[in-house]
Amino acid sequence: MFSGGGGRTVVLSSDQEIDAIRFNDGDSLVHTAGTLTIGTGGTRTESSFPEFGPASSSYSMSGSAAYNQTDGGRFIIGRQAGGTLSMTDDASMSNVGAIWLGMDGAFEGSISGNASIRSLGTIQMARFASPSSVLRLSESASLDADGFFVMSDAPVLSGSSLLEITGSDVSFEADGLFMRE
Repeated sequence: MFSGGGGRTVVLSSDQEIDAIRFNDGDSLVHTAGTLTIGTGGTRTESSFPEFGPASSSYSMSGSAAYNQTDGGRFIIGRQAGGTLSMTDDASMSNVGAIWLGMDGAFEGSISGNASIRSLGTIQMARFASPSSVLRLSESASLDADGFFVMSDAPVLSGSSLLEITGSDVSFEADGLFMRE
């Protein structure tokens, strides 16, 4: 497991296999090439950006960068503190488990330029009492949830969530879309 903390930046440009990853306190992962495979330890994991704040953490992916969580665990960005996800070029994310974008923390994401996200489970945005969360898909981006895409999964929210789809050749697929005021 890799556990960050303290506003550091980790640059990943080659294939890596690890059990889990957790970032804290403003850490950033800059992923430019290679495949990051999560779940090699054989138990269900949870990858979090940031784990428990207090400062926002970010994950940026570009070029041939690929994230592949194989064990059915969750990928969470924006847990209790804000988190950002930026995916460009041909970057890809694949997760056997659920993907949560904003969980009690703000989330801002931008997927563009043939970048893609795929979950064999659900993709949920603004989970629990998350403040404002935004996901922007543009320029041939692709998002595919084998389960539901869920926005604002809390009866009382202190913010709002926005899914913005603009530009050409954007693909959005889900078994269903669930939104709550």
